[in-house]
Amino acid sequence: MRRTGSGVTAALLAVSCLSLVGCSNHSTSTSSTAATTTLPATAAVYRSGKLAVTAAVPGHRLAETSPATLALLLPPHSKVVAWSVGDVGALVVHSYELVLATFPPGSTLATIDTFLRSYAGTPNTTRYGRPALRKLTPIPLSTGTRYSGITAFSVGRALVIAVGYDDVQATVAAFLASVRLVSSP
Repeated sequence: MRRTGSGVTAALLAVSCLSLVGCSNHSTSTSSTAATTTLPATAAVYRSGKLAVTAAVPGHRLAETSPATLALLLPPHSKVVAWSVGDVGALVVHSYELVLATFPPGSTLATIDTFLRSYAGTPNTTRYGRPALRKLTPIPLSTGTRYSGITAFSVGRALVIAVGYDDVQATVAAFLASVRLVSSP
């Protein structure tokens, strides 16, 4: 059974680690025979309550509501929906995840900012007037270069995280660039 939330968690940690210390020449799973083959990305709208974003996720997306691993990371009573292709957490090539989370009533912007800094890294850009994170990191391996990327931003109590891992830089970059806010709670 796949665990979408564990993929996002592992990907967030991997991206943070890779951006800080680089990468060794080994990988636990970088096979080109991924469970999901990359398909042309078509933009679609993804919703969680009143939160909606458009994103061009390459491949067949599987949806999961309230992934257990993300429920452990986010404040209690947060609402989370995640869509995934492949398995980012296992570093499978052609893997992508999109997570929409709404923090519970009473959450402050500082709560969300702390979450982003702790689990996704220090913001390096701005989106929708708030600090945001956007990283695309090349990972040199003995079998070729892989690319890991993340976009994370918040609007009000809403948090959007998009993570990609692939052997084609342009595909990861296009996915990250395609994530756009449509409506917020």
